Amino acid sequence: MRNRIVVLFALGLLIFLGSCVNTKHNNKIIIALSKGKGSEHYEQYGKWLEENSSKIQCVDLYYIKSKKKIDEILSHAAGIVLTGGPDVHPGRYGREFDTARCEIDPYRDTLEFYLIKYAKLHKIPILGICRGLQILNVAYGGTLFVDIPTDYGTEVIHRCDSDYCYHNVTLDNSRLLYSIMKMQKIKVNSYHHQGINKLAKSLLENAESDDKLIEGIELKNKNQFLVATQWHPERLGDVTSKRLARLFISECLDFYNKKIIQ
Repeated sequence: MRNRIVVLFALGLLIFLGSCVNTKHNNKIIIALSKGKGSEHYEQYGKWLEENSSKIQCVDLYYIKSKKKIDEILSHAAGIVLTGGPDVHPGRYGREFDTARCEIDPYRDTLEFYLIKYAKLHKIPILGICRGLQILNVAYGGTLFVDIPTDYGTEVIHRCDSDYCYHNVTLDNSRLLYSIMKMQKIKVNSYHHQGINKLAKSLLENAESDDKLIEGIELKNKNQFLVATQWHPERLGDVTSKRLARLFISECLDFYNKKIIQ
């Protein structure tokens, strides 16, 4: 009987340890992606980050429809990435009448507004890319140009059909993004038709294109890491994209280590 109890206890312990490893994704630090599957482009976000660190594992949240499961993943997450994708619903920034000019995913909006709120509450590092920059600005109280060529101008072409279309961006040398990139002028890809109109009061502009359109933002309050770019660093493959990935991952690791100590 004693031997049977010992065996049952050992089996139970193995099952428990196995569930812990699964929750921690093989002991790697979790970075949650608002959407990281569904196409080759979406899968590039996770590949880009994981190529820059063997200590992390990216977890896609978009296809998890259980809020309980999302909360469970977020409770272990050390960082959140708001990835690119369709337009933020214009009703979120007072232009309900402008939906005809937008490609909309209401569930994505709901999910990402929740992630931003969660990250803000728990001070989780957050990185926004393209749509990620736009929804961060809206969530913090700013507005968007629904269509740059129509509403802002065509001095700079911000969106092309080609994968080899670029424009210039100037970084503000007093901002965090400049300290990451270590360059004042960089060449970035052109993949967006929307952009920031009114910047939210709690955010700072850290980069702009030659036509003065905001191309990067960060948080005024330094008690949380928040950086977002209008371009797609995961598709660039240059030194600036590596620097951004590694700095973000470093912030995530610091956040995780402080959380463990607490």
